[in-house]
Amino acid sequence: MLRVENHMDEPREGNQHSLAREYEAIVSIGGDYEPPPGLENLISRAADTALDAIGDKTFSYEDGPALFDLAYYHKGWKYLKTSVLPVVESNIISTAFVLNFLKTLHQSMRRRQVPQEEAKSAYKKLAQLAIQNFDSAASAPSAPTTSVSAHSSMLWFISSLFELGLEEQLNLFLDAQWVGHIGGDEFKSLWIPLLQDLFHVIGKHGVLLSEPRWLVFYQSIITAYLFTCVGERPKETYSTKTVECLIRCKDCTALNEFLADPTRQVGCFPLAKARRQHLHSRIEAAGDHCTHETVRSTRPETLVVTKRSSGCEADVKSWEERRVQAEKQLDAFDQQKLRVVLADLYQDIMSMAILESEGIASGQTNSSSTRNPRPPLAPVSGNPA
Repeated sequence: MLRVENHMDEPREGNQHSLAREYEAIVSIGGDYEPPPGLENLISRAADTALDAIGDKTFSYEDGPALFDLAYYHKGWKYLKTSVLPVVESNIISTAFVLNFLKTLHQSMRRRQVPQEEAKSAYKKLAQLAIQNFDSAASAPSAPTTSVSAHSSMLWFISSLFELGLEEQLNLFLDAQWVGHIGGDEFKSLWIPLLQDLFHVIGKHGVLLSEPRWLVFYQSIITAYLFTCVGERPKETYSTKTVECLIRCKDCTALNEFLADPTRQVGCFPLAKARRQHLHSRIEAAGDHCTHETVRSTRPETLVVTKRSSGCEADVKSWEERRVQAEKQLDAFDQQKLRVVLADLYQDIMSMAILESEGIASGQTNSSSTRNPRPPLAPVSGNPA
């Protein structure tokens, strides 16, 4: 019992004990053999103490299996159904915890350890609530302790919806209304790798990738990923500093109209030598915000004025690095299958041209806003062989 107490005396974040650590300590007391009656009584009391406190706990990823096993193996299915499931429901926005609890419940259903119809009903209810509350958390779905465990739980969850025939819950998940709440790191560590591996799950269950719901799902997440993690290329801005002219001549007026326009970088002024020299002098007096040279192959010769960039080189370099990383992520997909789910968006997404599309950008750049997914475009084909 000392070992159990030692584990329980080690608080976790928020000054709470981890249920997973408590359960690990309880299990370790019994070892691999049937404990003697006295020790069995101590183990039972420790389990009761841990279960009595679950209503006040904040759960994390590893607590999901611990809660299921502790309740089921020490109290039985009836206790789990009546006392534990309401606690899971009250922590429904802790997505990592809930999905790992559901994974353990599903495994017990596969082993036929629990009443099948009651367990399926419980699974269906928790799955529905979890999906509906993806967008209630700070980000959808909150990542478990590692990207590997997050990936495993989510892939299992989607596969279980197929296996249990929960079409309503699967369609709710694929509607992806919560996609606007996904953070940048979650795209890279969870969602993009998940989409890559999901092709195998879809194929295993004999589903066509060309179904509209899969087009919506893939197009929504990948488009949101590009706008969140890459974004629009920074637009170069140019100096709008003008020149001074005491006599306010028409040549300086034309020059200043060009200089004051932030959208124009190069201006051409075909002028005679004396008028060109006057502009040369005014530009040089104004500083180094632009260059000026004479093209002598024209008649009259042309003064070409080029504005300097206003220093967004670092932003452009950062954007290019993000783009390269996104290209690597997209290249890791099975391209034949990716063409099916992206349909007519494939070229625009792979070339990043979609980031330049007016109208889409305004809806994607604000990740905290509610986003209505675009209707799916026509598929290129059905599932590739």
